[in-house]
Amino acid sequence: MLVVKQVEAEAEQELAYECYDNEQIVGRLTAQFRADGSLETRLFDITRREARRTLLAKLERDATAHGVAGLYLHVHDHKEGEDFLPAGYAPIQGEDLVLYKRLEAGI
Repeated sequence: MLVVKQVEAEAEQELAYECYDNEQIVGRLTAQFRADGSLETRLFDITRREARRTLLAKLERDATAHGVAGLYLHVHDHKEGEDFLPAGYAPIQGEDLVLYKRLEAGI
């Protein structure tokens, strides 16, 4: 079973989460606040595919609870980006490998 924990961030105005499987790290996510109030998000060290969605689901819940309007997600390649399209993320025109998802209360 995958478990996500919020951990200490390396920079100010940054959130960091780690995903564990049997106490072993299987992924990491960082998110920085943008001037427009949204979060800019990156995934790192993903060793289990499920860790990506689990990390983002946790961030989405926390961000929605705190009134964040949207998430910008930087993906490593187009294949990874395609995996997030069914979850409500959409490519940003003119930005290669960046997706956006608008968050609303209750999602």
